[in-house]
Amino acid sequence: MTSSFKFLLGLVLSIVALWSSSFGFELNSTNITSAPFNCNTSDTSCYLSNLWITSIASGTFVGFDSLTYLNLADNQINSIENGDFVGLDSLINLFLHRNQISSIESGDFIGLDSLNTLNLRNN
Repeated sequence: MTSSFKFLLGLVLSIVALWSSSFGFELNSTNITSAPFNCNTSDTSCYLSNLWITSIASGTFVGFDSLTYLNLADNQINSIENGDFVGLDSLINLFLHRNQISSIESGDFIGLDSLNTLNLRNN
């Protein structure tokens, strides 16, 4: 895949994401390597699967008060750190399956009091 094609693909995906922001944010199969992401703070769903994400910056999701569904599956995330999910007080569903997470520490999911589903399989 040429760099021009990758740029064009990224541009198209950005346009689609902006257009669909009222329904949630979705990107697949691009080359983002770390958070923060360009999700809209008023979204209730954020789909960030298959993006080659390797890490989540602490505080990335501050201000995402309406987010109830976050899909970070099928990436390259290798660790979860305390503070990665701060700001997701309304989050009900968190999908982290098929990443490379090898350990979880006490406090890594602190503040996720509404969490009902946490999928960590195949890490």
